[in-house]
Amino acid sequence: MKKIINPWLHKPEYNCFGCCPENPIGLHIEFYEDGEYIVSIWHLRIDTHRDNKIMQHNLTKHGFSYCGVIYLASGDERLAYQRSPKAKAL
Repeated sequence: MKKIINPWLHKPEYNCFGCCPENPIGLHIEFYEDGEYIVSIWHLRIDTHRDNKIMQHNLTKHGFSYCGVIYLASGDERLAYQRSPKAKAL
């Protein structure tokens, strides 16, 4: 598969469409050519408080993987989760 690099005009070194180039966090989507098809790969990142057990349960229930502990600029701790499915589009 051939990766589709930077489809945007006037946005050098921007290798993602589906997310805002000025916002490096959140949803990121990459696209690849696969014959007549375009394959999209997206990565969704979410963090939550350690004591938010309902959110942790729902994240794992819906296919998110626990990635570890992250720290915000304020120093506050969060638990990080990510989901990265593949989808083939026509």
